[in-house]
Amino acid sequence: MRTIILSVLCCSTMSWAAEPPAVWSPDLMVSGTMVTSVAVSPDGNQIAYVQVSAVMTEDESTYRNTIYVAPADASTRQRFTYGKQSASNPRWSPDGLWLAYTATQPEGKSNLVIIPSDGGGPRILTDVKSGVGDFRWSPDSTTIAYLLPDEPSEAKEAREKAKDDPIVLDTDYTYQHLWLVALPDDRDEPQPQRLTEGSFHVGHSFAPGFDWSPDGKFIAFSHTRTPELNDWPTANISIVSIATSEVRPFQQSDSAESSPKYSPDGKSIAFGVSNFPPSYIRQARVGVASTDGKHLKLLAKTPDENPQLIGWQNGNMLVIAEGARTTTALYRLPVGGGDPKRFDNAQGLIGSVRLNTTGSHLGLTLMDSTTPQEAYFTSLRSYVPKQVSESNSHQPDLVLGTTEVLRWASTDGEEIEGLLTYPVGYEPGTRYPLLLVIHGGPAGYFTQSFIAYPRSLYPLAAFAVAGYAVLRVNPRGSGGYGYQFRQANYNAIGEVVTSKTSWQGSIT
Repeated sequence: MRTIILSVLCCSTMSWAAEPPAVWSPDLMVSGTMVTSVAVSPDGNQIAYVQVSAVMTEDESTYRNTIYVAPADASTRQRFTYGKQSASNPRWSPDGLWLAYTATQPEGKSNLVIIPSDGGGPRILTDVKSGVGDFRWSPDSTTIAYLLPDEPSEAKEAREKAKDDPIVLDTDYTYQHLWLVALPDDRDEPQPQRLTEGSFHVGHSFAPGFDWSPDGKFIAFSHTRTPELNDWPTANISIVSIATSEVRPFQQSDSAESSPKYSPDGKSIAFGVSNFPPSYIRQARVGVASTDGKHLKLLAKTPDENPQLIGWQNGNMLVIAEGARTTTALYRLPVGGGDPKRFDNAQGLIGSVRLNTTGSHLGLTLMDSTTPQEAYFTSLRSYVPKQVSESNSHQPDLVLGTTEVLRWASTDGEEIEGLLTYPVGYEPGTRYPLLLVIHGGPAGYFTQSFIAYPRSLYPLAAFAVAGYAVLRVNPRGSGGYGYQFRQANYNAIGEVVTSKTSWQGSIT
């Protein structure tokens, strides 16, 4: 199989390199454009998004991120960032006057930058070597909280320069913590201030999230014991005082808690909470508790039991995103009780979902198997996504293989689903070679993404051009089909097992 795949790739590149592409090839796929981080302004009138483009020259081979801003009517698109920097994660200030983002230079140095919302010169707020991570505006738009790794110790830097064996366990951890920077006057220099410190890690990639209280006096944040990848099950949530830097626990249990979101009135915090014991198979609920950590209530289960908490629509409703078979679903989850209600139109694969600061609009990306990714926004009151980007308008209009969702019964009657991409020019009744593509995860799953997506692990569009049918199966153990299906092959490949987890660790 590996020999066949490599032959297809090599032949495709060699055949079409000397002339304009007439069909999809791996190199053409890589040159496509991706869109992410769609941010709607507080009043819903402007939409910022990041366009990710391939840069392939004699000197560079990389992806570069550029921020664009479009009005709600999508009549124009203004480029906000230039040069060799990669600009990421745009966020509007709550008063709508500023757009903040992180700018990463070619050498890898990432810093926090603001730019007036009506355009103008950018202003750098940080100058750090280790690189700024995620960030959030304060409710009054005067301060930004951001994540910053500590500087490594001299001993650790020496080991890294000596290129010691990377397999050796290194317990000299470089923790990440919260910092603050106030927007300075025009003539003043920014003065970043550290907010948290200690032997814990804020903003683990598998247990992220921090949020300002509505009055701007506190930040709730998720933290883990160490930055180690496998330490995400130790995630808990604490609250830090902006005035004193005093940290107090909010949720500390044997489950993993993350993604805290303050309610609009500041009296409660919603957050994600895992089952007990936590595992990579992921089973989670949304919990809500008062800010003193008491009166914890677990809300209704979502269909896949792996919700991504987007935010509060109002004081009584939360917005959730979650995998749904081969697509993505958006739900409203009542805080007072009741099942989640899906409110998207079940068309296209939704990504990069963000709620604006006023809770009125969502920014998101959409694509499907034959349509490339673009930026959209919608009112939260009524889901009617409107496209605002044209990031892939430069792509040639080439024929794609058709993709179909197939369902069949396994030997025990369990329904299994897969995606079959037909070869270009498919004729019913004709036999074609079949490539079986397997996902990892361990609980990953195939979705109805654009088959010429630039960062696809396999060049599906090129395979279809070369005359192959491609089958991508979501077998037992895949995500998107509920927890029981996701854990059905846990420690028992080819067998069916029942869950041995519980919610006890979260409730006590």
